[in-house]
Amino acid sequence: MIEPHATNAQVRDYWNHRIHDLEITRHPVGSAGFFADLDEYHFDKLHHLLRLVKFDGYAGRRVLEVGCGAGVDLVRFARGGARVWGVDLADAAIRLARRNADLQGLEARLLVGDGEALPLPDGTFDLVFAHGVVQYTADGGAWWRSAGAC
Repeated sequence: MIEPHATNAQVRDYWNHRIHDLEITRHPVGSAGFFADLDEYHFDKLHHLLRLVKFDGYAGRRVLEVGCGAGVDLVRFARGGARVWGVDLADAAIRLARRNADLQGLEARLLVGDGEALPLPDGTFDLVFAHGVVQYTADGGAWWRSAGAC
C-alpha cells in the first residue's frame, strides 16, 4: 500500500516491485496471454470505460496517457488510430507497456517520468488521459485539484 505523503521515489519503488492485478492471469508476465487477460479483466471490471471513453475516437490525434502502467488503455487508443504517448513513474510499467504495444504491432512513444513535470510543451496533445492514477500520486492528487480538475 502506498502511504499518505509518500514521495515520488516511494511511489516509483512501489510500482517497480508490483504488477497491478497480476493474480488474474496464469500466463507469464509479458506474454500475449498475459496482456489479453489484463485487457479482458480491466474492461470487464471497468465496463463503464467503454461507454465513457471513445478509444476509437482519436484516430490521427495525439493522446498522452499519464500513469499508463502496462498499457492496457494506451493500446486501445492506438488500435483506434491515435498517435499515443505513455508516461509512468515506474520503469517496470514502461517495459510492460512497450512489450504490450510491440506484441500488438502498435507504435507507442513511452517514457519513464513524472506526469506532473513532463518535458513537453503545452498543447502537445489533443487528449491527456489518466484513469486510476490520482489516488496513487505522492501528494494524493493535489496538483490535479489545484488545476481545477476535481
